[in-house]
Amino acid sequence: MIYFRKEQIPDIIPQRDPIIMIDSATIFDASSLQTTLTIHEKNWFVNNGIFLEAGLMEHAAQSAAALIGVEAIMKNEKPKIGLIGEIKNFETFRLAKVNETLTTDLSVLTTIENVTIVETKTKINEELISTGRIMVFLT
Repeated sequence: MIYFRKEQIPDIIPQRDPIIMIDSATIFDASSLQTTLTIHEKNWFVNNGIFLEAGLMEHAAQSAAALIGVEAIMKNEKPKIGLIGEIKNFETFRLAKVNETLTTDLSVLTTIENVTIVETKTKINEELISTGRIMVFLT
């Protein structure tokens, strides 16, 4: 298991402040990861104390990028930039509020050449608030 703190996240994803949507990442193996994000009032995706669905998608997408970035690091390679090819079956059951902490579990469903498809499940405490699949193309 490998743990990345907030200050290490830029080592594994291409995003930079103020748009980073991951506070920590725990890598279990090359195909599964867990990320966290505590919602703050100044987050770009917060409106009237509510973290919008677009923010949930961005957090999930950055989590997918983190999983792919860590895979490269484990191979002693520089992380490549990934482009979202598709977000599919993204469902939101409720929106997060300021000061709540998201925990997102990701697992790789398949990788074919430079395309990876991951499944995401985001919870607050044990309550499932969103799920989806993200297809990422590596450049």
